[in-house]
Amino acid sequence: MFATRGQYRLLLAFGLMMSLLAASELYKRSIIQIDGTIISSETSCIQPANNRCSTVYIIERSDHSRIEYVAGPVDHSLRRRLPAGATIVKDKWALDYSIDGKPNEDFPTKLYLLLLGIGLCSAVGLFAIKSGT
Repeated sequence: MFATRGQYRLLLAFGLMMSLLAASELYKRSIIQIDGTIISSETSCIQPANNRCSTVYIIERSDHSRIEYVAGPVDHSLRRRLPAGATIVKDKWALDYSIDGKPNEDFPTKLYLLLLGIGLCSAVGLFAIKSGT
């Protein structure tokens, strides 16, 4: 059974959406920049299942200024439920970071690169079908 042109377009559109999702998560993770010590943290969860938690951190930088960072229940956020006194170093454009000098590689980089690749291949396929080749 052969697929119709519309079915190919639907499949390729799905691939493009996967690519946009992956690119968005990679970008959101990479633009986070934190270098400081956690002064306080407060974690709250959605009831009743407690399965979507967010942690609000107050972080003191080396120049003694303070920033607020919210680690939400999404892949691009840094780890939740870190104790006060922990030092976080996350450079802009890096996907990994360190906690108290220990590397933390909790971002599913391979998954998002795979999704991005599928989406980009889909885009090439979409243009090939559209041009009739």
